[in-house]
Amino acid sequence: MKGKSLLILAGITLASGAMTAHAAKPMTDVEKEAAAKAVAQNHKTFNVVAPRTMAQASGTLRQTPSGGKAISVPTELWNTLSVQKQADGTLGMVESDGTAPANAKTEGLPNE
Repeated sequence: MKGKSLLILAGITLASGAMTAHAAKPMTDVEKEAAAKAVAQNHKTFNVVAPRTMAQASGTLRQTPSGGKAISVPTELWNTLSVQKQADGTLGMVESDGTAPANAKTEGLPNE
């Protein structure tokens, strides 16, 4: 068991040393310029106006540099928060899917 813990400790030490060396490497001017251009291009291609429907949102699907996928969430999926006066006179916050009017009665208590 002592040998296993020594191996684990050695592995952790090597891994932390490699991470420290990688993090300490400063970016060159060329790398900084390339990163700035990538950010600027991302800002140009990002959809500033949120899509309203799922069909419109499917056009915003894009591949991320890490290999994942990203999409703009359509406004029809956004929740709506509203404040209503309860029967006892207190104010209560109500969350809805946005399709019901703010003064509509809800099925249950908020956050159910």
